Amino acid sequence: MIQRIQTVWLFMAAIAGLLILFFPIAELLSGGAKYLLDFNDIKADDGTVVKTAYAYTGVLGVSILINVITIFLYKNRTLQMRLCVYNSLLVIALVGLSGFFAYQAVPDSEVTLGISAFIPFIMFILNMMARNGIKKDEKLVRSVDRIR
Repeated sequence: MIQRIQTVWLFMAAIAGLLILFFPIAELLSGGAKYLLDFNDIKADDGTVVKTAYAYTGVLGVSILINVITIFLYKNRTLQMRLCVYNSLLVIALVGLSGFFAYQAVPDSEVTLGISAFIPFIMFILNMMARNGIKKDEKLVRSVDRIR
C-alpha cells in the first residue's frame, strides 16, 4: 500500500539521492590547485574536467531508480525487502566510489569532504528503515492469514 511508512522512507531515500546532484562530494587541494569532485566528474579551478566519474553517476542513478520502483511494488513485499537490501549494497558502493575518486583522482591531495559524501549514509539508514517496515507488514499479513 502506498500510504505506508516504508513508502515515506523510500521516497526520502530517493530525494536524498537526488540531493547528491546539487552538492559537491569533496574538494581536493593539491599543490595550490583546487579541484571539485561532483557526482559525474572532477573539475579544476578553471572548469576543465580532470577525470570523469561516470561510474558514480551510474550507481547513483540505479539506486534512485530502485527506490522509486520499490515504492510501487507494494503488492510483492518479499521483492520489496530484497530490493531494499540490494539498494543498500549499492549505497555502500557509492561510499566506496566516492572515497576512490576523492583519494585516487589527484595524487597527494588534501581532501575536504562535502555534504554529498555523507548523504549515502542517510540513504542506507532510510533503506534499512523501509526494509524493517516492510518486514513488519509481512509479519502482520502472515499472522492474519493464520487466523483465517
